[in-house]
Amino acid sequence: MAIIRCIQIYMALFYYFAESEIDPASKPLVLWLNGGPGCSSIGVSALSENEPFRRNGEVLIKNEYNWNKETNMLYLDTPVGVGFSYAKGGS
Repeated sequence: MAIIRCIQIYMALFYYFAESEIDPASKPLVLWLNGGPGCSSIGVSALSENEPFRRNGEVLIKNEYNWNKETNMLYLDTPVGVGFSYAKGGS
């Protein structure tokens, strides 16, 4: 007798896309994945390193050294369970 168990798992990867400031259609796409594992690309890089804006207290200011001046930036929270990426279902 075979026992078959069906498991439904829903996974969602969170991302943040920063379009190039200058002619985005002609610019390359950079996929940013932080090392770790277990380190959010959004919480670390997109909000503190190479992002379009930096925090200054309670306000955002333009980052003059942002990478999306010359590239389209895609920050991806991986693996599932890191940052805003999550899974539902399964065991």
